[in-house]
Amino acid sequence: MERELIRLPLLLLFLCFVTAGLTSAYFPILGWFIVPVLVVALVCSVIAAFFTTRYTTYQRTVHSLLTLFFCFFMVMVIQTALERWLPPQGPVLVTCVYFFLLATVYLFRYQRERQANWHDFNRSLISPTLAIEDGKVKRIVRTRKNEKRHATPNSAANLGGALGVAALSVIGAAFGARGKELLLLVVVAAFMVAPFFLLRYLVPYAVGIREVRKIERERGVRFEIDNVAALQEARGKVILARLLNPRLRQQV
Repeated sequence: MERELIRLPLLLLFLCFVTAGLTSAYFPILGWFIVPVLVVALVCSVIAAFFTTRYTTYQRTVHSLLTLFFCFFMVMVIQTALERWLPPQGPVLVTCVYFFLLATVYLFRYQRERQANWHDFNRSLISPTLAIEDGKVKRIVRTRKNEKRHATPNSAANLGGALGVAALSVIGAAFGARGKELLLLVVVAAFMVAPFFLLRYLVPYAVGIREVRKIERERGVRFEIDNVAALQEARGKVILARLLNPRLRQQV
């Protein structure tokens, strides 16, 4: 588990660099914006992987890197898929409208999540998805009240995969030579629609980070990552981490 905590920010940073490079290739004018963003992302990911023991610092970094990667990835995908179908500025317009709609849905679900499941978090420090014990943040799994689950995420994923295969088979049989182009559009459409459904699982994570940070500010405390001692021990075994973090070199 501790090794995954070290690797995750670095993996997301690598994905950000790859997708940012491809995005800048399509839109060279964005280079002035992408380069400083990547520099900040590099610094933050190194801090999250090798330095911080604070829950909110680590999780906010991971959340920001994931969001950054998604944005670069979607810009690249939309441009690649739609540039042959739309006028030169068409993919840019589609991208702007898409991010606007996604942000609107995100903010709506964000506010609803806070009101439904976090209104007493300041008093109890316990929510349906997160708990704090002995100054350390622990992720927990609980069934939410008044929530009907008709399908688990795994069953939904299996159903979506089956429907996707069936749709691709129909496209290939019906459209022949143009099947590849239509297939690309179907895949892009799937990538664009999926986040609207995944927000159901991602929004509680984002709200949790914000609420824990709010408690830290109000009470003047710092909540640590669970099993922080094991995390520091795992960091001490990484050569780069020991070179960058003097505290790790002091560990016996």
